[in-house]
Amino acid sequence: CTDTYSALRLEVLNQTTYLKNVIIPKLTSKGIDASYENQSVKVAELFLLFAEHDRINNDSCADAYYYSYKDVYGAEVARALGYALPCRELIDTLSVLQLVEQEAHLLIANITADYARPAAPDTDTSKLTVSNGTFYSSDSKPVYPYGYDQGIWKYIYGFPDGAQSQAFSLGQGSMEIAFSLKQLIIYQQNQQKAHDIHGMSLKNSSFSLNTTEMDHIVNLVSMYYTQGIKTSLVLQCGLPMGLLEDDPTVGFYMGSNCDYDISHPTVSLMWSKALPALLSKMKDNPGLLAVRLGNEIHFEIFGNKTAMSAYALDNWHTWLQTYYNNDLNSLKMAWGNTGPKLKGVTKFSEIPWPAFVYNGAMKPSVKPGNAVFYCLSQWNIDRVTGYFQDLVDLVHSVVPDIPTHQKYVNEKTVGGYTLSGIDRIRLDRLSPISWSNADTRAVGEPWIEMNGPFRKVTEALYAYSWLDTVLGYTLPRTTKAKNATMQVVVDQEMHPIMVSEMNNQPANRSVVMRPRHLSCTMLLSHIWGGLKLNLIWSWARNGTGSASDGWVDTLLTLPFSLHEYVRSMMMLNAISEDVLTLAETPTQICVVFAQDSRMQDSEAFSSPFEDSFEALSHLGGIASIGIVTPTQLGDGEHACSVAILPGLTYASNATVQSLTVAYSSVHMIHVSSDKDLLAYDAVTALPRNPPSWAKNIDYIADADAKSLTKALYSQVQPKINMFGQCGTASEPFLFGILCRFALKQENELIFAVANVLKVPLTTQITLSAFQSKDIEVRDAYLGHVVERVPAGLNTLSLTLEPLDVRIMRAIAL
Repeated sequence: CTDTYSALRLEVLNQTTYLKNVIIPKLTSKGIDASYENQSVKVAELFLLFAEHDRINNDSCADAYYYSYKDVYGAEVARALGYALPCRELIDTLSVLQLVEQEAHLLIANITADYARPAAPDTDTSKLTVSNGTFYSSDSKPVYPYGYDQGIWKYIYGFPDGAQSQAFSLGQGSMEIAFSLKQLIIYQQNQQKAHDIHGMSLKNSSFSLNTTEMDHIVNLVSMYYTQGIKTSLVLQCGLPMGLLEDDPTVGFYMGSNCDYDISHPTVSLMWSKALPALLSKMKDNPGLLAVRLGNEIHFEIFGNKTAMSAYALDNWHTWLQTYYNNDLNSLKMAWGNTGPKLKGVTKFSEIPWPAFVYNGAMKPSVKPGNAVFYCLSQWNIDRVTGYFQDLVDLVHSVVPDIPTHQKYVNEKTVGGYTLSGIDRIRLDRLSPISWSNADTRAVGEPWIEMNGPFRKVTEALYAYSWLDTVLGYTLPRTTKAKNATMQVVVDQEMHPIMVSEMNNQPANRSVVMRPRHLSCTMLLSHIWGGLKLNLIWSWARNGTGSASDGWVDTLLTLPFSLHEYVRSMMMLNAISEDVLTLAETPTQICVVFAQDSRMQDSEAFSSPFEDSFEALSHLGGIASIGIVTPTQLGDGEHACSVAILPGLTYASNATVQSLTVAYSSVHMIHVSSDKDLLAYDAVTALPRNPPSWAKNIDYIADADAKSLTKALYSQVQPKINMFGQCGTASEPFLFGILCRFALKQENELIFAVANVLKVPLTTQITLSAFQSKDIEVRDAYLGHVVERVPAGLNTLSLTLEPLDVRIMRAIAL
C-alpha cells in the first residue's frame, strides 16, 4: 500500500471534486434531486479521513487484523491485510464514486417528462408523526428513519466528535442516551441497616437523586434536537455505587442480562423516585422520541446463582396461591409426582423451589411437558410483564404521550428460551402507544454459531440469514393489538455486519463482504418484514478516527457497505409510498404463534413454525404472510384465508376454543413432525381428546423449507388472490426468489423481487393482474423502462445476482 497510496488518494480526491463541482450542479440544473450524490460525497470525504488515519497508524491496523484473522489466514497474511487497509478503503471509495457518476450520466441522458428519480420526503425526526404504525413526514409522506448505533453507553458524556461524528451526517434517524440507577441515584453507603431473611430494608433516607446527572441528560436531549435529531432514553440495569456491598440480595438476578433482581422492592423504590424526577425535567422537551425500558431483555430464573432470590420466591408462592385459587390440594393433584416433593407441605409458602445446584449454578428440576414447567414459565412471564408494566406506568404518569418499548433479541423469539420470562406479544401491548424494538443479527456467510440464524437447515443455499429479519419483524407487526395505531416496529441495534474481532477474539467471518449484502438486508427488512426505523451498529472510531475493539471489517472500514446502506435507505424513503404499499399488503396466509405450545414443547413448535414461514416466503405470488395468535384468529382480527398450525401438540383450552371458532371461516393446514394436533393440554400437560375438526384438516409433514414449499403450494394457491407470480416456465414458484405484489391502483401494480441464494437466478414474472393489456414495466426508483410486455403475454424474464433486489412498477396501458 505504501507505493500506491498517494496516487489512489489523489484519484479519490479528483473524483470527489468532479462529482461536487461538475456532476451535482449539472443534475441540479436539470431539475434532478441530487441528495444521493451529495451523500456519496460525504461517504468519500469520510473515508479519505479514515484512510489517512489508518496510513499514519498502520502498525495498529496490522495488529488488529492479526488478532482477527491469524487463525483464519495465518499471521503473515493477517498482518498484510491490516497494512493494506488504507488502500482498500480508497479503492472501494473510488468504486463508489464511479458508480455514482455512471448513474448520474444515465439520469441526465434519459431525462424526459416521465423519467425522474423521486426526492425523499423530509426525514427530520424532529418533525415526524406516527399513524397506523408508520412514521410520517411534515408533508404527510411515509418516512423510514435510519442512522447509526455506535456504542450508546459512551455518549452520555457528550456527542461524538471528530471523524466519528461525520457518519451522523449520512442520515441519523435518532439518538439514544443510556443510563441506569447508577447515574440517577446517589446511595448513602454504610447506613444502619435493618436485616431480615430477605436482606436489607431500604429506606427513602438511604439515597438521594443525582440532579446534576439528570440535568446533563436533559441538556443532551436538547442539544441533539437542535441538530434535528430526537432522542430515545434507554434504561439500563446498573445499581448505585455501594448498594451491592451493603445488600448483596439486590444482585440475585439469576440468569438474566440485568444485574439486579427485578422482584426486589429496593429496585422498585428507586425507579419510582428517579424515573419520574428525570422525566418531569423534560416532559415538554420536543427532543424526546421514546423511552426504552430494557435492552436485549431476558430474565431467566436459573443460571449463574446458587440461591433463589427470596423476593422472587415470595412472588412465586403468591402467584401459585392465586393461580390455584388458594387450593393447595388442587396444586398437588395437578403436579402429581412431576415436580418437587410436596409431602408434608401444608401451605403455599412451603412449596420447594423446583431446582438443584450443579457446578455452581441452579438448574431446573423439571422439564417441559408437565404442569410444573408450565407454571414456572407462566409465572416468570407474569413477573417480568409486571415489572415492565410498572415502568410504563411511571413513564406515562409524567409524559402520557411518549412511546415506550423494550428491545428483544430477534434470534431468541421462537426456539428455546421458554424460561426467559419474555412474551413479546404481551409486552408490546403494555400500552396502546408501545413500540416493538429488536436487536437483529442479519449475518452473511460463512455462517457463525454465536447469534446465528433461527435455523440452519438450508444455510448452504442462502447468501445471508434473511429469515432473522423478515420473520423477526413480521411477528410484532402482525400480532399487534387492533387499536395499537401508534405501535411501530423498530430495530435500534441492527447488525447486518457481524463483528469480526472483539477483545482479541478470532474472526467469525471472512474479510470479504458480498456485494449487495447491506442493500438486500435493508430492503427485505422494510418491505418483507415491515420494519419502520433502524439504527445500524457500526462499532466505533474515536474523535481522531482511530478504532475501538471490534472495528475490523465493520461499517467504518467498508466504504462500499456504508454506501450501500445510505443508498438503499435513501431509495426506500424516495419511494416510501410504494414501499409502504408493499409492506402493508393484506395478509392472506397466517402462521399461528401459540405461546403455550412453544412453552411446553419448544422444538415441536418452533421447527415447523420457522419452516412454514420460510417455505411460504418462496411461494412467489403470495401478497403477504402474517403471524397471528390463536386469539386473533378466533376474533377475526386478520383476514386470513389460510392458517398454518405449526406443531401445536400442546395447547391450552383457550387456544383450542379460538381455533375452533376460526375453523369455519379459515382453511387450516397442520404442519408438524407428527399428527398429534392439540393432543395435550398445555396447562396440565395431560392428554386430551382433540375436537373433531382437528382430525379432518389437511396435514403436511414438516420438512426442510425447500421440500415444504412444494407441499404447501398446492394447498395454499387455490385459497388466495394473486396479482402475480415469480416462477419458471415449468413451476409457478422458484425457491430462492422472494417476491411481493400489491395493486396500487386499478392500472398500476407495484412489485419487488429478491434473490436470497448464493447463485444467480432467472425467474419468469407473471403479471396476472393485467392479462389482456399492454404493460410497461419501470424501475420504481430511477423511473426508466425495464421492459414493455405485449397484451396476452403478461410475463417478463428477470435475472438476479445473489442478494439482488428489484422494485418495479407495472402500468397497464
